[in-house]
Amino acid sequence: MKKRIYTASLTLLGVLSLSGIAAAQDETAPEPTSQKQTAVSPVLETSRAMLRQMMGINPEIKDAPMSAVALPIYPGSLMVVHKYHGINFDDLDQTLPFATFLTESSVEQVLQFYREKLPSYTAIRYETAIVLVQEKVEHGHYPMDYLNIPNVSIDSVTLSNGQTGTLIAVMYPRLAK
Repeated sequence: MKKRIYTASLTLLGVLSLSGIAAAQDETAPEPTSQKQTAVSPVLETSRAMLRQMMGINPEIKDAPMSAVALPIYPGSLMVVHKYHGINFDDLDQTLPFATFLTESSVEQVLQFYREKLPSYTAIRYETAIVLVQEKVEHGHYPMDYLNIPNVSIDSVTLSNGQTGTLIAVMYPRLAK
């Protein structure tokens, strides 16, 4: 029962089902750095706003900077939510930090980028997503057994213009302080 509740919680937060976006809370984030996100299309801006509104995310919440993400970020993508401290599920476990991104590129293009950037990662399937994991757990179940293993989840999403884009969830290792 706990696993089902846990899976439902992750799905609602967008960690599992990438058609949903993480519900964010105001967090203490590191100071912004000089790394800035490049200009993105109005479609991505509108899609991001719609997804954040659907999940009840306050538009005033400031996300941690992209420079904190310790894995590659797909070029031209727009950060949707960044949970710099991960998610704490009290009696179950705490996830690694993660950020979700939105792009107009196809799943195939995004997958090719990450396979080139993370050649040692193994691909597994979770529902409609392709997940590249740093270390595959034998007989493991995604996501429960991968909360503390860096991974990149790639799934299609419908954008505000009705076209198909890609939602990317990057669960990355904590940076050393």
